[in-house]
Amino acid sequence: MQKSYDKKFNYIYMIILLFSLIILGGIFFYDQHQSIRPDSSKASTNIWDEYTISPASDGVLLTGKIWNYADAHDVIAFFSTHLDFKIYADNILIYEYPTNQQNPFSKTSGYAWHFVEIPALTNTLEMEITSAYGEVVEKLPTFYIGNTASILNTVLHDNLAVFILCVMLFCVGIIMIAYWLIIRRRVAISPSILYLGLCAALMSLWTLSQNHFTVLVLNNNLVTVYASFHLFMLLPLPYILFVKSYYEDTSNRMWDIMCIAILTQNILCMTLQYLKIIDFIQTLWTSFAIIIFCIISVLIYSFHLYRKSYNKQKIVFHMVSLLLFLIFFSTDILVYYLSGWSNSILGRIGIALYIVILGYDTIKDSAKLMKMGEQATAYHQLAFSDNMTGLGNRTAFNHDFSHYAIAAEGVAIIDFDLNGLKQVNDQHGHQAGDHYIMLAADMIARNFNNLGKTYRVGGDEFVVIVADCESISFEPYFDSLHNDMAKYNRKTNQFPIQIAYGMAIYSSTMDRSLEDTYGRADKAMYQNKKRLKEKAALN
Repeated sequence: MQKSYDKKFNYIYMIILLFSLIILGGIFFYDQHQSIRPDSSKASTNIWDEYTISPASDGVLLTGKIWNYADAHDVIAFFSTHLDFKIYADNILIYEYPTNQQNPFSKTSGYAWHFVEIPALTNTLEMEITSAYGEVVEKLPTFYIGNTASILNTVLHDNLAVFILCVMLFCVGIIMIAYWLIIRRRVAISPSILYLGLCAALMSLWTLSQNHFTVLVLNNNLVTVYASFHLFMLLPLPYILFVKSYYEDTSNRMWDIMCIAILTQNILCMTLQYLKIIDFIQTLWTSFAIIIFCIISVLIYSFHLYRKSYNKQKIVFHMVSLLLFLIFFSTDILVYYLSGWSNSILGRIGIALYIVILGYDTIKDSAKLMKMGEQATAYHQLAFSDNMTGLGNRTAFNHDFSHYAIAAEGVAIIDFDLNGLKQVNDQHGHQAGDHYIMLAADMIARNFNNLGKTYRVGGDEFVVIVADCESISFEPYFDSLHNDMAKYNRKTNQFPIQIAYGMAIYSSTMDRSLEDTYGRADKAMYQNKKRLKEKAALN
């Protein structure tokens, strides 16, 4: 009854939580589109777009009035990609970027945020914008005018959602990688979750490296531009390896061909870049070409596998996820080539959907395999363990004995037998007999498990196999067993425990095989058993 109430409480709580999220989301978007805050030059940001554009050497010249916008201590701020700037206020140079050749590997000035203080009473701004690669600047940055705090607030507002989504996607990727590293120790699973996690981590880092907020936090560090190129080139290989392992199709040479093409492109582009022959920005089209080649190849081959009725459910699941990904990602590529920059959260949502959907399916499959592995382990334990004592059974003994028999040098066999078990069963019942067996098994295992493995090979017979026994002194272990039996027998008012044993170490001069060693141990055990009975009869 209590369980049913808890279930109802959970449902009601989830409804309230969902309602709260919907209301708060509605309030957020309503507030974003309503002008209910006081607006002033000290707390607001304006966009400067009243300028004329004229051609200049290697770029363009922007000229415009700013007296309608700028107050004292206002700044003009903008984000640039691979562009150089000189800014003049009423024909006086007030800003130059870069001030020197700060990049040791290429001509690019990278991604950068610029905050330029506008002198008081400035009427006209001129900007010389040039490209490091001699290209005509077609897509100009968005220019913000206001105080620094208000512009930072604008940047945070425009980029924080994408930033948070990318951080979350990165965490998902790391969790997937950690999950695979942990689970593979317990069960043999496909590396698909590893490769998908790597895709998620690389994709999120690539997006973060281009995010305006990241560049601002890293203070225009050149690592952002190089990271974006490296990460973009590294993306296709784990994707192809993921699809290969997800489809469980390891024999087709097509996957190897794609991997070779990807690695060749990576090595070639990096070599050209760091030898200062061709920059990454100029070979970027090859990365897009590789990605398009891989996706088209995956689509064609998936259709081929589907027609052969090979793993159809996984193929359909992947194709639907890939279609969602392509819709959003192709939008990002289109925007990149049209505007020179992509900051669309929709593209990132498409990536996240692809990763999460396929990650869920992959983890679900690995959970099934783990459950099957646990069942197989349980069956193995049942097959090789004695139900009463938990020791290895006759099957386990035969399996291990055959292994040790291959190289028997240094192997010792200790044979044990319980005296008086039949009398205990006859006088006290089989429950007492079972108790006798378990007590004896515990004593033998407690004293000899540090030496080797203990087996129950018959009703009242136990064997210990010890490997590499040349330097072992067995006498203390037998003395400890005698002490345990004597201690128990002094306390009990029921039946006494008496364990006979015999030991033999393999000798190439005495034994033709380990079977002969076992025979000698068995013979020694029966001699000991006889002496114990004679001693008991005298007492």
